[in-house]
Amino acid sequence: MDKVIVDDWELNMRKHYFRKMVEGGLFSHEQLHADIPQITTNQRKGRERDDERILIHTTGFVSQDIAISHWIYEQAKKRSMGITLPAAREESGDASH
Repeated sequence: MDKVIVDDWELNMRKHYFRKMVEGGLFSHEQLHADIPQITTNQRKGRERDDERILIHTTGFVSQDIAISHWIYEQAKKRSMGITLPAAREESGDASH
């Protein structure tokens, strides 16, 4: 990989397999290019070349779930598929509910 990006170093270190990899010397914090907040706030560069290989390891932000859910939603909209679900609770004029 040309760059490795994680959502959060400490969250990843809580995962046994990631910690084992670091403790075994296969990967280190010094080899980390950036975390996602650094990329999204332009503190670090993301992709800089078309042939760049980037590994993004996400553990704590459920970003994969969000991304795939959004993609499925957009695909369903394009195909006019799906149903509209009712609100979790009905709206009422009484603000105390």
